[in-house]
Amino acid sequence: MRRMSMFGAALVVTVAAVSARGDELGPAIDLASLSEIGSTYEADEATADIPFSDVAYSSTAPNRFYLTGIMGTSFARGSAGGSNSILSIGPDTLSIGQTGASDQTLFTGGGALGLAIDRPLGQLRMEVEGRWRDPMYGTATGFIAVNGTPLASTDLDFRLGSGWSAMTNFWRDVDITEKCGVYAGGGFGAGGYEYQTSAALIPGIVSISGQNSVTTFAWQVGVGGVYKLNDRIEFDAGYRFFALGDGDVPVAANVNLPPVAIALPLGNFSSAFSASELLFAVRIYEPFRNWR
Repeated sequence: MRRMSMFGAALVVTVAAVSARGDELGPAIDLASLSEIGSTYEADEATADIPFSDVAYSSTAPNRFYLTGIMGTSFARGSAGGSNSILSIGPDTLSIGQTGASDQTLFTGGGALGLAIDRPLGQLRMEVEGRWRDPMYGTATGFIAVNGTPLASTDLDFRLGSGWSAMTNFWRDVDITEKCGVYAGGGFGAGGYEYQTSAALIPGIVSISGQNSVTTFAWQVGVGGVYKLNDRIEFDAGYRFFALGDGDVPVAANVNLPPVAIALPLGNFSSAFSASELLFAVRIYEPFRNWR
């Protein structure tokens, strides 16, 4: 009870002290009178009349991803070569080989995924490209020679099918106008095809055949022109020279004398593929922009 009396007395003294201090703070401030205080800011009449204008925004980024669809015509050349010694008698050497090339016009198509980097007067494009080509057919000459002098020959039919290439390319674009530009560059990578060759020396009895899946080094160089439809889409027309390294093809002579069938290895021969290509492409920058 004594404690409660002491607490009540302390509370009364505190309230009295606060009331006394509140009276010492002076009269209340009239906030409405603040509007009568003069401003020290003076507007610059020269800048006050300048209209507001929107800040320009460019959708062209320094680095942009792109997708390209490619199609065109491949003026291709498939060739066959190689010679192997099969028998030596004294100073004389008997060899068998093949030689020749065939030209054919093929369809080619594919696509590329790349990155365009803004550079003075244009841009640098780095991309990964994949393409395929129609199969091609040709004829080479198979021969038997003694000391390099042909004694007999026959036609060898060959086929290069399932042609493909996977390339890393570098292209330098140079703008001529806001809409048009040119470019040059090249690339390297890998490519291949299915090679088959055959000849019927004695139909049904003696034949020559060989086949192999060739995978080898590939390279290309090219030039072209670009027309920009807008900031994100452009059309591309260009020329490229494309080539694959030589591939090995094992060939055998087949003898069929029922009930005996014999395959005599003749060794590895070579094949090669190259092409001059006229390509058309559509390039789309930031193709997934609207998905974000």
